[in-house]
Amino acid sequence: MDAGGLCDRLRHLHVRDDELAGQDAVNAVTNPDDIFQRWRCDARAAQLVMPDSAIITTCSRLGQASARTVCLRRMDEGRFVFLTDSRSKKCRELAENPKAVVTFLWAFVDRSGLRIAREVRIGGAVQPQPPSAYEDLYWSLIPNRRIRAYICEQGAAADWDRLKERHDQLLVEVEAGKRLPMPAHFVAYELFPCTMEFYEQVEEEEVCQSLQFIRAESGAWTLEESS
Repeated sequence: MDAGGLCDRLRHLHVRDDELAGQDAVNAVTNPDDIFQRWRCDARAAQLVMPDSAIITTCSRLGQASARTVCLRRMDEGRFVFLTDSRSKKCRELAENPKAVVTFLWAFVDRSGLRIAREVRIGGAVQPQPPSAYEDLYWSLIPNRRIRAYICEQGAAADWDRLKERHDQLLVEVEAGKRLPMPAHFVAYELFPCTMEFYEQVEEEEVCQSLQFIRAESGAWTLEESS
């Protein structure tokens, strides 16, 4: 695709700032990380309740897929970081098949009054991070969430009365100054994308505009033609 075609596609996808033109616009559309960050900022500016929520789909070694919602906690050098419980089903599946797809959906009315629907699909390899890389994320959580991470086990049967009693007891202690250490089952994973796909529909457009990127072995992104 030539520079003119890239700029046309970029304009259709509503990621072109008015001040971007020529080579700057080409650079913007050929860097999927930049497009993601622009769209993420737009979603936040639209005051969506949970703009960093996404669906992560994993697959067992037998090919059985499952999906659930996670929260993007950090984007480090193009890697997408999320937190979870090491005893969860997603972690068991990632141990068997360390690949996943994360899907973001943002639907909102922009500043000009246009109804925008955007989807981003990101696929790639997933690996756990060392505790030193994410301990700050644990301490950034509000006390209730740290306590929940401390006492709950994802996927296990729950005795809610017992958990509520334990939660309330720990909350009193935390508010009195006690520090709950980060539990060993509190883990972070990072997804390193090999594909990033962007889809957008504005108002009642019949055709959904799209961009699809493939990462080459060299690490460079290639923009693929898509319908």
